[in-house]
Formats: sequence, C-alpha cells, structure tokens
Amino acid sequence: FIHAVIAEHYLNGGFYPEGGAATIAKSIQEIVETRSGRFLLNHEVSEILLEGRKAIGVRVRLTNGSTETYYAPEIYSDAGAQTTFLKLLPPTVRLPFRKDLEDEKPGCSCVTLYVGLKHDPSSLGIHGQNFWIYTDWDHDDIFRKRNEVVEGRPSSCYLSFPSKKDPKAVSHTAEIIALVDHEPFQRWSDLPWKNRCPEYAELKKKISEGLVRLVDSQVPGFSSIIAYQELSTPLTVEHFTGHPGGQIYGFPATPGRLRKDYLTARTPIKNLCLVGADVGGHGIVGAMIGGILGVAAKHGLSLLWRVMHGKMHPTTT
Repeated sequence: FIHAVIAEHYLNGGFYPEGGAATIAKSIQEIVETRSGRFLLNHEVSEILLEGRKAIGVRVRLTNGSTETYYAPEIYSDAGAQTTFLKLLPPTVRLPFRKDLEDEKPGCSCVTLYVGLKHDPSSLGIHGQNFWIYTDWDHDDIFRKRNEVVEGRPSSCYLSFPSKKDPKAVSHTAEIIALVDHEPFQRWSDLPWKNRCPEYAELKKKISEGLVRLVDSQVPGFSSIIAYQELSTPLTVEHFTGHPGGQIYGFPATPGRLRKDYLTARTPIKNLCLVGADVGGHGIVGAMIGGILGVAAKHGLSLLWRVMHGKMHPTTT
C-alpha cells in the first residue's frame, strides 16, 4: 500500500518547492508568528514534563549547555514514537507497548553526498530527472550488500539534481544517496559532530569516492563538474533528528508497522499527541498528514475535513 501511494505520486510527475525545502518551514513560520507563536531553533527537547499521567510542558537544552522549561496545555511530538516514549518520557512511566518499542530494530539509514557543481549539468543530459542506479537486476541481493558502500563499493544509489527542479536556484547542486545501516559507524557515535577523528574522515572520503565512481559509470563526466562535496552519515542524521540509529523514515514500512495500534496520534499520556511520519506515513506528505491527524485527534475530525478542503478560517488559531 505504501509503495503504491509513492508510485502513484510520481505517475503524473513529482513536485518541488520553489526556493528549496526551507521555504516550507518559512511559510509555516509566518502563520505561526502572526498568531503569537514562536519558532525556537537550537532548543533540543530533553524531557517531556509530567504531572501524574498528564503532560504539562517540556524541558529543553540549549547549545551552551543551559536548560529552559516551557509549559503548555497541549504537547505535540514530532520526534518519532521511539524517541518520544523511550527517551523523552521518564522511564518509570508505564506503557503497555514499551517492550515492543524497545525490541523494534531501527529502520534503514543512509549516506548522502551533497555536491556543488561548477556549472549547469545540462551538458551531461541532465534536465531535472532523478536516477536510480543499480549494478544488478537482483534488488534483494543489492539491499543485502548495502553496507559495502562503507568499503567504497556501492551497488546502488539515488541521484538527484535539486537545482534543476527549482527555478529560483542561483547555483547548481546534486545529491547522491545510498542506503546503509548505522552499525558500521557505531564506534564513532560518542564523538562530537564535525570533530570525530581522522579515521572517520578517511572513511567518509572512501565512501564519497565510491559514490562518485558509481554515478560516473552511468552519467559520464559527472565527476569533472564537481566543485565541492560533503558527506553525511547515519551519525549525522541521528545528530540532527534524534532518530535512533539515524533512521530516515521512522518506523520501517513493514506489515508489522501497520499492526502497531500505538502508532496513532492519541497516546496513553493525557495532553500528549504524536504527529509526523510515524502517525501519517513516510516522507514529506506522510509527515504533513501526521500533523493534521494529531491536531484533529485533539480538536475533532471536522478539523481534518476543513484542512483537506481548504476551509480553514483566516483567524483560526
């Protein structure tokens, strides 16, 4: 079902936000701030505060190490079910599904090579299309070999050119993504971001070179137009999102996921709702639907109907 939804989305062509993904957040920020809301960047939520079985606020950690506390009548968590229930709530809170959450293996993560290009890649026949590059027809075998990317031998990757999709782009970029597990990077997980160690830097270099070689084999000349490149790993994903194991899509899209009745907006904790991809489904649209479902669970399903039909009143808060 999930794969069918994704495939259907592309049948009539995909969509890309003009100005890049950051414009989505900026447009939402304007709406929130006109209603006295605030966006607080670099405020890492470290704990959901409880009064009995009722959520009453959050404690956040700032980049300088200090903490602040915020209280609210409603708490919505987009951190994912595992992080919300196992990390942000006190371990003494009784949850009927705690063991199931603890036993759940992290979903897949990835390495991403972010590339700045010297000039327009149209000379290579690039017009904004995406590439799925495979070295074999046996995709199951390729998935089993996903961790060979760490040895500089990727057997598949996804190649995209965001700047060719964005009419407002002022320079040209590309992204190369390959699936990989968190485990090969585990030994460096306790070291600080941007300063892990020379061995980790050499590993990233080997991975980057392997990805570029694979792309070059299908898009000849790609390496010759690279001006800049930087690689992220599952540790990067985990650092910026807090997702266990650096998983990129929340709970894996398996039949078992769809049977987990706790992956809903309502939680056993009063005034605490889950939102995002673990509630609504994978990807940007799934996360968006998860947000709507979270608010609708608290304020009635009529809200869901109004949002989907564009019936929200301008003064609605």
